[in-house]
Amino acid sequence: MAEDDALQVVQLAEARQLAASGRGKEIRVGARLSLKDVAAAAHTSDVNVLRWETGQRRPTGEAGARWGQFLRSLERLGFDTTENDESEGDDESEGDEESEDDEEPAPQPAPVTAHRGGIPSAMSAA
Repeated sequence: MAEDDALQVVQLAEARQLAASGRGKEIRVGARLSLKDVAAAAHTSDVNVLRWETGQRRPTGEAGARWGQFLRSLERLGFDTTENDESEGDDESEGDEESEDDEEPAPQPAPVTAHRGGIPSAMSAA
């Protein structure tokens, strides 16, 4: 039994490190899993997982240890937001200036001017 306790302490320490560093959420998002998905794997509530990810609470007990173990397993399988292009949109301020130069601007509608009769008409682009 002492060996199992020692393993749980190590897993809990890893879980706390994942929570404190923000890696827990990064791994979950990179794996495209919801809070409920991860909570089910750890046998806890999605509220607990949210609190761990946001730093409101530290992971504790068997559920905290399972959460850390599950995330480490995902990490070993290669789930990581740095490799997942779609999840990079979480921080909208990064890379916006560079991507604007690469993207073609959206077409603009033709300007509207008032016609003699007061009815607006679109100017034709020649």
